[in-house]
Amino acid sequence: SATGGRSLLCVDAAHHLAAPSRRALGSAARRLGPPLPVAMLVAAHCDGAEDPLLAGLPVITLEPLDAAAAGAFLDELLPADADPAVREALLHSGGGNPGLLADLAASLTPAQLTGAEPLPHPLPATGPRLRSAAAELADLPEQARTLLLLAAAAYELGGTADCSTLARAAALAGLGPNGADPARSRGALRREGDRLRFADSLLRRAAYWGEPPER
Repeated sequence: SATGGRSLLCVDAAHHLAAPSRRALGSAARRLGPPLPVAMLVAAHCDGAEDPLLAGLPVITLEPLDAAAAGAFLDELLPADADPAVREALLHSGGGNPGLLADLAASLTPAQLTGAEPLPHPLPATGPRLRSAAAELADLPEQARTLLLLAAAAYELGGTADCSTLARAAALAGLGPNGADPARSRGALRREGDRLRFADSLLRRAAYWGEPPER
């Protein structure tokens, strides 16, 4: 800049941009560097494969916050007299996603936060983050969405989704053995040992609470 300072350009949710916009973004980002006093930070959700239009850019993968970091982040959002049980419920539903934790905390009334009034079920978390997660799942085949629903239901009930239980539930629902393949290739679901894990707690929430009650 004219004053000798540096500039940082931030682009959020780049995966929602149209292909021509992502191509232009990637081309511009690859040209940056010394001596230009400009840097670019691009945030995008990875669907299990590198976006070729953004290829060649340095990548930092952000994992969910661990329990200690999520608790510290949430404590900054909650009042000092927040009920410990409410805090635990928020941490469980937030799944280490700071955006979801912020949405959940903001959705509760002061009386609910302090435990003077019961919490709603499910905890309300509306807004652009959840709508974006629901949009990512909407075009998956019905079998894949049903398996995501089963995995999310298992997590809601027991805090985990083990493969053997899901296989039995999928068979009872009439799902084929490859029903989860589209969700895995999209990066929404991945296997870790004998468990299935959602790539993002927002996706898990959208998979469960975003479906009609009759499902």
